[in-house]
Amino acid sequence: MKKKRLIIVLIVLSVITGLFAIIMIGGIKKYIDTHSWATIAVDGAYNKSDISDAFYSQQECLKGDYIGIGSVDLKITDITHDGRVTFEVMMGEVKDESGNIIKKDTLELQNKKGYKIPEGYMQLEVVSNRYE
Repeated sequence: MKKKRLIIVLIVLSVITGLFAIIMIGGIKKYIDTHSWATIAVDGAYNKSDISDAFYSQQECLKGDYIGIGSVDLKITDITHDGRVTFEVMMGEVKDESGNIIKKDTLELQNKKGYKIPEGYMQLEVVSNRYE
C-alpha cells in the first residue's frame, strides 16, 4: 500500500513539474518574441527606363512587423538574441541573386544579402539587434 501511494505521489509531482516547465518555457519564448528588436537596413534602386532611383532606409523591427519595398511586403517571422532575422515574402516576388524565387530567408547580423524585386534590386542587412 505504501509503494502504491509513493508511486502515485511521484507521478503527480512529475506531472505538476512538467506542466510548470511547459508554462515557464512558453513565458520565456513569449518574452523573447516581444522584447527582441533588430534594425534592418534596406538599400537598393528602382529601375525606371533610363533612370535609376536609389533608396536607403533603416527600420527597427519586432517579430510580426512588415517591411515594404515597392510591390513587395516582407513579414519578420523571427528575431533571435544573436541578431539572426527570418522573414517571409507576403506579397510580391523576390528572387535571390541567382534568380531563384524565394518565399522566406534568414539574414545574419551585419551580412548584406542581395535580392531582385520587380522594380529593381535591394540589399537587406541586419545592422544591429537588442533585447531587454
